[in-house]
Amino acid sequence: MNEQHVWQMLDGLGTSLQLTAASLAVGCILALLMTLTLILRTPGLHWVSRGIITLFTGTPLLVQIFLVYYGP
Repeated sequence: MNEQHVWQMLDGLGTSLQLTAASLAVGCILALLMTLTLILRTPGLHWVSRGIITLFTGTPLLVQIFLVYYGP
């Protein structure tokens, strides 16, 4: 492997780690907010959270990826 490619791969590694950290932070915040709406039984948000959880736990991951990529 060429030395130039190693540096390009290391640059990509930094980007991958940044995206991983950002998605983990956003996912934890969304999970916390949805859990709070389920525990507190906020009238409108409770059903929205329940619907999102049902949608994402009831469909295969590949279907979810297609929905995000191609749209409904």
